[in-house]
Parts: sequence; C-alpha cells; structure tokens
Amino acid sequence: MRIDFTVIRSPRRRRTLGLFVVGGQVEVRAPMRTSPQRIREFVHAKRQWVRDKLREHRERAKVPPLGYGDIVPYLGRKVPLLVVPEPGGAFHVALHNAECETLDAGRLDWHHLHATVPMAADEAATRAGVRGALVAWYRARALEEFTEQVELWLPDVAPRKKPEIRISNARSQWASCSADGVLRFSWRCMMLDRRQVAYVTVHELAHLKVRNHSKAFWRVVLKAMDDAKIVRAGMRERAKTLPG
Repeated sequence: MRIDFTVIRSPRRRRTLGLFVVGGQVEVRAPMRTSPQRIREFVHAKRQWVRDKLREHRERAKVPPLGYGDIVPYLGRKVPLLVVPEPGGAFHVALHNAECETLDAGRLDWHHLHATVPMAADEAATRAGVRGALVAWYRARALEEFTEQVELWLPDVAPRKKPEIRISNARSQWASCSADGVLRFSWRCMMLDRRQVAYVTVHELAHLKVRNHSKAFWRVVLKAMDDAKIVRAGMRERAKTLPG
C-alpha cells in the first residue's frame, strides 16, 4: 500500500521529524534542511502505524456524528439524550435525574442528558445546535475532570507546580504536552471511561519528566499505573466506536 503524505517544513524544528494523521491525510513535519530521502525513510519505518491510523479514521467515519442519535457516551456509560423543544428556549445541555431535575455533573445518580432547543428551529438547525451544546457541555466537564485528575496524579508522577490545563478540539490525539509544560486534553476524552481518563492524565504528566516515548518514559507511567498498557489497548478499540 502506497502512503501519500504532505511535508510541512518549519524553522522551529531543529532535528526531529513528526508524523501525524489529520482528517485522513498524512502529514510529516520536518526541519527546513531535512532531505526528501530521510523523510521517505522515516515514513517507511512508520508505515504500519500510519496504516493503523488511516484504518481507524475510516472506521470512525462510519459512526454517526455526535448528537444525531439518542445515546451519547459519557465517562464509559451510554447516556440517553432527551431533546425537548421549548418556546423561546436556547440550545442547552444538562444532566437530569429520572424526575427531570438538573444535577451537578459530579453526581452519579443521573438518568439522562436533557437538551433544550428553540421551538422554531428546523431539523438541520436543531441537529447543529444540539451538537454545539453537547460539545460545550463536554468541554466544561473535561476541564473539571482533568483538573481533578491532574491534582490526584501529579504528586506520584511528576511532583512540581501544577501545570496549566487547556481543553482542545483535537480529533487525532487524546492529549498533548507542549514544550513549556502546558497540558491539552481533548474534550472527546469524556467519552472514555474513568480509568482511561486517568491513563491519559498519567501519560501527559509523565511527559513533564520525559519528553519522548522511550523506555524511561514508560517506566514513569508504569510506576504510577501498572495496568497502563492494558488500558491504552482498550482505548484503541473504544476509539473506533465513538462519535465525532
């Protein structure tokens, strides 16, 4: 299988090459002076990883978009989504109990997600509005969840001042750790179960100590979470079924 890719050169990159699959397209990010031969060899060496990522992208494309169905994933559970038109209402999503009372997101006795929509909205506007409200809700939950997770795991993984936490819209990776120590977590992590969310946290905190994925990095991760590789494998399978 031939792998087509786009090369993006950057003066900010000094030595390392980066490989990304974004929207089903393969990108290589390289230093300005890297030879085409070295780039081809780099992609060839990573060909199985690229093929796996492209296959995952094709499988995800078959999953209905977020907000189009009546079930949405949240922290490992399948949550019914109840869409309720209200006169003069705005697009809004909240957790409710069985009596349709709004609950704090930290509560565990929730029954469904309640989405209010304007009575006058047509089908297309309703779908787009519900999705937008769901994403905003997921982002808020992600900030709360990862703030707690970082505070929980930081002392064991990388004792230091609490890093800055941001929530991203990333689709191709669950999270990232920048060179200046900023942790970015995709709101889509809220579709994982809590053990998987914990793994994502530990993984990024470990990058505060070891920037690469060397044996030293995995020693840090496994010291904090001995089942990390099992949890990671489960995430790969789960990602194939999650809406976007």
